[in-house]
Amino acid sequence: GRRTRFSRLRRCVPASGCGLPANARAYSFNVTVVPSPALAYLTTWPAGLLRPLVSTLNSFRGYVVANAAIVPAGTDGAVNFYVTDPTNLVVDVNGYFVH
Repeated sequence: GRRTRFSRLRRCVPASGCGLPANARAYSFNVTVVPSPALAYLTTWPAGLLRPLVSTLNSFRGYVVANAAIVPAGTDGAVNFYVTDPTNLVVDVNGYFVH
C-alpha cells in the first residue's frame, strides 16, 4: 500500500500506477488510519460526487484502525478520501470490479 500523511482531502486514481485496469468500475480497499492524536472520522467516496454524511471508519481514541470498503470509481476512475484530523492513511487495493 501507499502511506500518505495529509490533513483533509485526497483524490486518488487507483488505476494509475497500481496495475489496475482503466475500466475498473469499483475498488475493494482495506483502509488503515494511524491518527495523531485522534480522528473523528474518515470517509471515502467516488470522485465527482458530493462527500457523503457517513464515515468509513472512526478512531475517537487515536488507535490504529482498519476497515474494508468497496467504493465505486468516480470521475476519471478516482476516489476521494477525507479525514477530519491529521492522520497517516494506508490504502491497500485488494480487488476491483469491471463490467
